[in-house]
Amino acid sequence: MRIRTKSSVEKGDTKYLVLACRIIAFTITLFSSTSSSAVDTLPGPFSANVLRVIQGDTLYVEAQPWETMPVTETKVRIAGVYTPDSRGRCQNERNLARRARRLVEDALWDGEVKLFDVRHATYASRVVARVEVDGVDLARALIEGGLGRPVTGHERVGWCD
Repeated sequence: MRIRTKSSVEKGDTKYLVLACRIIAFTITLFSSTSSSAVDTLPGPFSANVLRVIQGDTLYVEAQPWETMPVTETKVRIAGVYTPDSRGRCQNERNLARRARRLVEDALWDGEVKLFDVRHATYASRVVARVEVDGVDLARALIEGGLGRPVTGHERVGWCD
């Protein structure tokens, strides 16, 4: 048995490794230097199967954005609305959160779910999308039901006063 003392990358292979690193660095620089734009939004519609309602404004779904891609499971934040949090500061917020979640679960029961205007969210583990069930916009339904508020920026009004 022969023991190698050289690196497993031979000198001839080093130039390819350096080239590959440069290409990867260029790609990372290109995508990190471009700001979010309409190009980063997939217009849809995309059919989705809801696996779980996490909060009134967040779903866990499986969807297939393109026929050539495998089915993907991801969290979807419903665009344009925020709902009370189930871990809210007061009992009223927690009660409203349960009602919002129930409204969404009832709307999803046996309905056809479509995602529109899908884009990356602030948090990498989820996307933001306009969600419709049988043609009804979920954000609008939550707002009209008093269980959600429109997103108007970063400031949010609490549910406890």
